[in-house]
Amino acid sequence: MTSTTPHATLLTAIFEAISSALAAITKAGENGITLTEAMTEMIVIDRLLMALGYDPWEIQKQGVAEIGNIPDYAILPNTPHQWFLEAKKWKLPLTDKDASQAVNYAANQGKRWAVLTNGDEWRVLDAFSNTHLSQKCIRILPSLTDDGAQDFFALLAKDAMLTGQLAISHRARIIRDAVIAELSNPVSATVKKLGKDIEEQTGLLSIKKEEILPILLALIHREPQTTVSLPVPTDPPIDSRQLSIPVQSPNELSLLELCQNGWAFASNRKPIAVLFADNSEVSVDDWRVVTKSVIVWILSNYQLPLLPFYNGSTAHTNRYFLNTAPVHPDGSDFCVYHKIEVGETTIYIYLHNSASGFCRRLIDVTKAVGGDPATIRIRFAGK
Repeated sequence: MTSTTPHATLLTAIFEAISSALAAITKAGENGITLTEAMTEMIVIDRLLMALGYDPWEIQKQGVAEIGNIPDYAILPNTPHQWFLEAKKWKLPLTDKDASQAVNYAANQGKRWAVLTNGDEWRVLDAFSNTHLSQKCIRILPSLTDDGAQDFFALLAKDAMLTGQLAISHRARIIRDAVIAELSNPVSATVKKLGKDIEEQTGLLSIKKEEILPILLALIHREPQTTVSLPVPTDPPIDSRQLSIPVQSPNELSLLELCQNGWAFASNRKPIAVLFADNSEVSVDDWRVVTKSVIVWILSNYQLPLLPFYNGSTAHTNRYFLNTAPVHPDGSDFCVYHKIEVGETTIYIYLHNSASGFCRRLIDVTKAVGGDPATIRIRFAGK
């Protein structure tokens, strides 16, 4: 079963806007064109704002005569939800002076949020924060190609800004960081009190903080973890050391090759099959089907890693890739997912990602179970 929600529609629009912008930038570069600030606004920023649900009359751009200490954009002008955006030309290094200008203008207008961007790097600034300028930057997207780009922009979408989701998300992050800091404190009164409560409940004596802290921090960083027990296979389990790499054709690349240097080859090509090291092959027609096919094969041949399994590195721990329920760490639902029954256990695969994102997650899972991602190959339709 595959489920799609309105949030998935937004993420798809963001992905398509980013893809379109990057394609236009590549074409401009091939024609020897250096992007000006105005071109960056037209090719990148305007496309993204439209994808985020803003109508043209909700995007107020400053005229040339007005430019000075006024940010380039006022979004949702003349409303309680107004926010500002300061734009620089494509990949021009962002400075503290730029950030200070955007923050000061927002604060003077009684508005909380300002965004600073050079089209590729994006920074969200909190003008109401009573901290140093460097700490007013509450979120950074280092590049449009980053795995977290869709989630980053989703917090700037019209519906999200109208309902205060950026503020809610920031508050949750502050609380989470404070909890982690408290639990990491070796002289924490909170941890000491918890130890006494456990002693009373269990009858154990002299429970040390060193025994409690690793458990608490593991729960925070990984959420409840369960090991999925797969049915005992009738055939002996696959020994990855005995696996052979399938014979390569001109239209095939392994997962590793794709991530290392293969996206130029795969650009605009459609995946048509996944080939595994046991000589099995599955027909596919898009990257979601590729992902489901690889996970099913892993379920059939290996023991799963601890679940939930995160969707990315520790820099992007706000999403799960695999879980026993279709929910993320913050309790939000998987917007698009596939459900697999493994014995008496149900596994949900989070299926909203870019092709490169899917590829990286499949490599992560394959390595986690002791497999070799070089033995899993993707066949593409020829050009």
